Amino acid sequence: DLKKENNKYEKFWKEFGNILKEGPAEDYSQKEKISSYYKFHMYHNNKINDYIKELSMLIPTYYRGDDAISLEELIGNQLRNNKQTLCTAESCTGGFISHLITSVSGSSDYFKGSVVAYANEIKTDFLGVSQETLDKHGAVSKETVELMSAGVLLKLKTNYSIATSGIAGPSGGTPEKPVGAVWIAISCKLKPEDYFQTESKLFRFSGDRDAVIRKTAA
Repeated sequence: DLKKENNKYEKFWKEFGNILKEGPAEDYSQKEKISSYYKFHMYHNNKINDYIKELSMLIPTYYRGDDAISLEELIGNQLRNNKQTLCTAESCTGGFISHLITSVSGSSDYFKGSVVAYANEIKTDFLGVSQETLDKHGAVSKETVELMSAGVLLKLKTNYSIATSGIAGPSGGTPEKPVGAVWIAISCKLKPEDYFQTESKLFRFSGDRDAVIRKTAA
């Protein structure tokens, strides 16, 4: 229980908390200040490592390591190792997800391509989103983003696809669909004979336009 752990080390935080704010107590010598800060850093760095180890045992299926590599590298390694492929259909992110994926050397092993479906006619002409769906639910909706994800998966013939549709701002928001509202969908078809499956989720990101785009891609 992390809350109990925090209470347990409350005394430690009080002792060294002034170092993080305004520096050590006045009666500390320079050597004591450096020594205290070093002990503080090492102690809590070890505690964080303990939490990571505990987390890895709680969710071994989803834990992918604590090495300093990016998410796009982790995903790429998984796809390459499993001989699987990925594509994207991006609206509000404007190709930023595919940019991150292709920034990794060797990504052509698993990444087939992307459709930047910024305009609605691209969604209908290239991804199979019906005009009826757009008229009824809008471009930023569960129904539209799931059709985008399924459409690009079938068109580019990959095992996985990612689709995004949202309002990055600063304009375009409404009370029902405010700036920062983003639908993300993922489709999966592991074997040619399998039916594909699609899941989606609505996120509400804060920040300016660039922040919303980057948070969506993360």
